[in-house]
Amino acid sequence: MNTLSLPDGESLVRFTESKRRAGRALHLAIADRADDHLIGEIVLFARAAEAAETDIGEIAYVVDPAERGRGVAPGAVRLLSEWAFAKLDLKRLQLSIHPDNVASHRVADKAGYQFEGTLRSVKEIRGDRVDIAVYSRLPSDE
Repeated sequence: MNTLSLPDGESLVRFTESKRRAGRALHLAIADRADDHLIGEIVLFARAAEAAETDIGEIAYVVDPAERGRGVAPGAVRLLSEWAFAKLDLKRLQLSIHPDNVASHRVADKAGYQFEGTLRSVKEIRGDRVDIAVYSRLPSDE
């Protein structure tokens, strides 16, 4: 399962490690508790300091379709969020979700994120401009 369009695993490791060392992203595997096999990925991105978005992170995730519906994604998002607030002292975390992605909206709710609104034509995905529903969580949120 590779969410980045890189040619092989070695390239993915080099790319993600360079982003981690630069303090721009942390790319982690989600493993099954029972047997440690890969069931998903979760990434914490630093938002752009150049746009005055300091101490803000954004989380993205993907879970193998066969593993969905077991609470894997909300648990991973919640765990990474709590770690990012405690260890990185972030002041805000965000999720950007396609408005039609009902499952990800449920993940956001279950992970304690609050819906803020929809940004129109804000991202380009696979060559198309798309709207994005924005969810956020602050350290003070329970």
